[in-house]
Amino acid sequence: MESSKSKTIIITTIICIFIAIVVVGILTRCSGPSKNDGNSSSSAVKDQVPKIMATYGKMKTGNIYGYTNNLQENVERNTIVIIKPDRTTTFKVNENGDTIRSIRYEVKSTDDDRLVDHGKIEEMRGAGKSASFDFKANAIMEAGIEYRLKFVVTTDKHDAINYYARAIIAKNEFVDKQVAFAKRFSDRTFEETERSNLMNYLETDPTVQSNDNLGKVTINSSYTMLLWSTLAAEKITKTNVAIKECTMKDTGPATTYTLTYQVKAKNAEKATEKYNVWETITVFSYAGKQYVTGYDREVNQIWEANKNNLGASFIDLGIQNYDKIEHVESDNKKYIAFAINGDVYAQNVENRKFYQIYKMGAKSSEELEMTKTKVVDIDNKGNVDYMIYGYSPAENHIGRNGISIMSYNIKSNTSREQVFIPTKSTAELLDNQLKTLCHVGDRTLYIMLDDTIYYANLKTQEWGKVVEHLEAGSYAVSDDGQYLAFNKYAGRDNSESITILNLNTGEKRSLDAENGDKNCVLGFSGQSMIYGLAKDKDIKKNKFFSMYALKIVDYGLREQKSYSKKNVFIKNIDIKDGIINIKRWKNGKNIDDDQLLDNTEEAMAVCTFSYYTDDIKMREEVLSFTNKLPTDKSTKILPFGEVKFSDASEIEANLEKRKGDVFYVYGYGKLQSVEADRKEAISKAKRVYGLVLDKYGKKIWTKEEHYKD
Repeated sequence: MESSKSKTIIITTIICIFIAIVVVGILTRCSGPSKNDGNSSSSAVKDQVPKIMATYGKMKTGNIYGYTNNLQENVERNTIVIIKPDRTTTFKVNENGDTIRSIRYEVKSTDDDRLVDHGKIEEMRGAGKSASFDFKANAIMEAGIEYRLKFVVTTDKHDAINYYARAIIAKNEFVDKQVAFAKRFSDRTFEETERSNLMNYLETDPTVQSNDNLGKVTINSSYTMLLWSTLAAEKITKTNVAIKECTMKDTGPATTYTLTYQVKAKNAEKATEKYNVWETITVFSYAGKQYVTGYDREVNQIWEANKNNLGASFIDLGIQNYDKIEHVESDNKKYIAFAINGDVYAQNVENRKFYQIYKMGAKSSEELEMTKTKVVDIDNKGNVDYMIYGYSPAENHIGRNGISIMSYNIKSNTSREQVFIPTKSTAELLDNQLKTLCHVGDRTLYIMLDDTIYYANLKTQEWGKVVEHLEAGSYAVSDDGQYLAFNKYAGRDNSESITILNLNTGEKRSLDAENGDKNCVLGFSGQSMIYGLAKDKDIKKNKFFSMYALKIVDYGLREQKSYSKKNVFIKNIDIKDGIINIKRWKNGKNIDDDQLLDNTEEAMAVCTFSYYTDDIKMREEVLSFTNKLPTDKSTKILPFGEVKFSDASEIEANLEKRKGDVFYVYGYGKLQSVEADRKEAISKAKRVYGLVLDKYGKKIWTKEEHYKD
């Protein structure tokens, strides 16, 4: 992808082209980092280090990307390599401008991380884009058992590049037939004459999957939705196949394949729009036939800022596979900012100027999974703080995985990297963690990674911990991210004090329990904190945090409302739209919930996430303005801004290991959620036809082994 360039770079490029034409008569394009202060101007930089590709026979079955830092290896599940029954497989290599000097490998058990095999690849054939090498599985490796496979590559530019995958030896030949079946299944959703053959594979259930959103279609969707309903979609790229999971059952192999491609379709205005598609099919082979045991198709419109999408009433985001597209608003309610599919935008709602801040320009759904963006804050002048996380797009951080904190200046239309935080967590892991806390206040970033909250000073690049090893249910963050509250000792049952932090100012307050009571933060309703009071004897008797009273206070700790009922204990609460639903317990059993209304006045939002129904595209997601934008002004779309990354931005971030249990839910070829509760993890894995890993990366539950449950 082409880099965005400053005027200096453009001038230099023109000179280079002119000289090249005069001297050698060949037109060349000059590109690369700016030499000024170690900065590079860039959007998404792809294939920065050599790329390894898994194959099965002549067929490519997945990309294995290289990282110049270490990843959380035990839960990395991007690709599984199926090794042929003769215990051999071939890997293709694109050196991407490097020269590979050596390749080492190691094989580990997924059960106990035991080293099973290690060695060196003795021969690599070819070079450049057409290199390859063979791998032969050690006799110790058992057929049908999943192992971790890691390659460490040394090149002329890098001492060590890490490649993470898994491997399993096939007991018989089945991959070719399954892949052909999966690709044909996908193709039939576009073909009028072949569509009826697909009906028998569905498990339609409208209570599980709605039938109004083409952004998300599953095995539980209707037949019409599987066939793209009223959207006349047409494939415009080849289908790339990646193997994500494989379970060798006694009855036959069950394999999950992800197919990525692009489609195009005309909208109601007859304009052609493009979409990235991530389609996942689990194929089970039994007695010579192929069966579908899981299906999911996720569609994201390649969104563009144009006058059809930018209206006075709402911003039309089109067909997207998002439960919610988050946005931030300035305190003066003049600006909003949001990120969609890796691209970052802002708008002045008074003069209707639309700012294109950062363009990742993902060309596939796979790229959307590897690198993500999130808007953190926008100030009253329209300056935006946002983050780019996962596989870094910057030439300054080639092959690195981490978080870039970017600051966009509205006057210069330029984004500059403030800090780069290397992490072992991939974008999908970070995406789950950053949902809890990600806030910038007074030029300090606050984020929660695993069970610890950190801060990073964007001016001094100082890094530190706010509180570590928080148990589930022992902390809460306000919806706007401004307030953080956590229990003393970071636990739920033994707290005698609650700490409240204003993350915009750094001010700290404490709320102490009295008369030997325990207190526990339960959540926020707007900027009001809700907490519960309990007595130690009741906690011991009932074996849970048995609250006799619930309190709502403002940041000044002034009580706004309270709740208590004689001989009734409060187990927990749910908060939605100012309504507090109270879970109650009496005489040793659950009783009916009660509700409490928090009617504290909150500032009205500039816009909210919503959707509308279109005759062709069905459900279209929107950011809907509370008040219609001025109709005497037309929308002005400004060009994409310049983006500068910095060599000097990296900070040394010591990250704590999670203490408590954690469970990783995978399904449809990717991470779905991270849970603290085992039962909740299994419940979610059932819904996505997936599996659950413990914190060591060991499988503790798979849908394929409990298919009839």
